[in-house]
Amino acid sequence: VARLIFRQLERNPRRTVLSVLGMAFGVAILVLGSFIEDTVNYVMDVQFNRAQRQDVTLTFNDAISRHGLHDVEHLPAVTSAEPFRAAPVRLRRGARSRRATLMGLDPQPQLFRVLDEDERQVDIAHGGLTVSKKLAELLGAEVGDELLVEFLEGRRSRYHVPIRTVFPDYTDPGAYINRRDLHRLLQEGECLSGAFLAVDPHGMDELHARLKQTPAISGVTLKTAALRSFENTIAENLRPMQVIYALFASI
Repeated sequence: VARLIFRQLERNPRRTVLSVLGMAFGVAILVLGSFIEDTVNYVMDVQFNRAQRQDVTLTFNDAISRHGLHDVEHLPAVTSAEPFRAAPVRLRRGARSRRATLMGLDPQPQLFRVLDEDERQVDIAHGGLTVSKKLAELLGAEVGDELLVEFLEGRRSRYHVPIRTVFPDYTDPGAYINRRDLHRLLQEGECLSGAFLAVDPHGMDELHARLKQTPAISGVTLKTAALRSFENTIAENLRPMQVIYALFASI
């Protein structure tokens, strides 16, 4: 049988070469499809497990004073809490502009960390903006350039703020600033938009019940629910792609 097979291969070298190439390209297409899925899984792991270490994210109806963090820290099952201040802004450089949420964070947060593509934590330094590489490209800016920051709430102030750090990452274009600098730009005291919480999983139900009775809290985001929703969305998008890859591979 083996001799017959090799004899057929020798008699039709052109067909043999084309068949081998066809199978090779078919396998390559299937490998490419698997690579995309592995890439998505890696990005999800970095974003939800290594960068976002919080279990729950709280958002307040209105910005509250720093003393409100004391109440949050004493909620049931909360083991750690980190505050943040967020403000909607429009970032401009020349004719280019982009609407974004400017996140005011502590210099070295531990629950909501900003990581670069090498998974190194990015320091949220004083005196300027920390922006993702994608956002810098969209605005045509680099380190040292000034962006016009237009606040879309409160006094709607406008300031020219330099870019201190540009870091590559995998997520949507983001802009960060030291929280104290953001308070200064907003001309306010130490106010908070929300908090990131680390929670004992055994007390999650008790915490959720308490949060439902707290009118000052407008939003509660569970990381597990967000991760599950993201996984479902990715699965719905990957499934048709895998079918298409299989069809091309078969052809």
